[in-house]
Amino acid sequence: MSNAAEYLLQFFEVEQQPDGFRKDVLSAYTAMCSTERTLDTLIARGVKRLDMAKSQMPGIWKALWESFSEDANGYRMNFSTLAGATDRLDAAAVLALQTIADRWVELDVRMEDKDRENISGFLSEIEQCLKEDVSMPAALKSYVINLTTEVRRCVNDWESCGSFELNDAMQRLLGALYIAESHTKDQSRWQKIKEKYMGGMFADFIVQIPALALAAVPYIAQIGA
Repeated sequence: MSNAAEYLLQFFEVEQQPDGFRKDVLSAYTAMCSTERTLDTLIARGVKRLDMAKSQMPGIWKALWESFSEDANGYRMNFSTLAGATDRLDAAAVLALQTIADRWVELDVRMEDKDRENISGFLSEIEQCLKEDVSMPAALKSYVINLTTEVRRCVNDWESCGSFELNDAMQRLLGALYIAESHTKDQSRWQKIKEKYMGGMFADFIVQIPALALAAVPYIAQIGA
């Protein structure tokens, strides 16, 4: 979906639902996850005045959960995969979703042929480097290869994935590369790849790389030991 926050405004009956609108649990929960992750990305990029929207996320999650279950003396029961009553948001929650929806365009990244070529070249160099690097642990190689495969999927399925999924996949790949570099004897080659690609070429896709690398340390260090 192109704008998950817009979908939620329609789901909660704030805005008109188009013909064929889906109110199933998969569509709704996917939209909620994308909305919250997009909000976090906007905040990480330095977009201001989003504290109120962030504070409303728990309440919106609660409203979503209640839309797929029934109240029974204060308890939620009879969970369904199709939504029931969805007119559940208060004014603050509505404003939060409207704020995120209006800023969604800031994450929109057009995929031109040149972008595809740059990303493809980046992934090919990583894969070739992994193939020739005999010093890196096999489990770590496999982990990075899986991430390159995911990025390729997002590029190939651009119309359905869109910029947010590609941004998310690229973040995790670049975070893993910081760790991979520390687990190889040929660090200079990995440094050259970073210097070549991790500048302006991927500026629209890269967010919070140092934080992602630190978050990945315990897991990647374990499989790479």
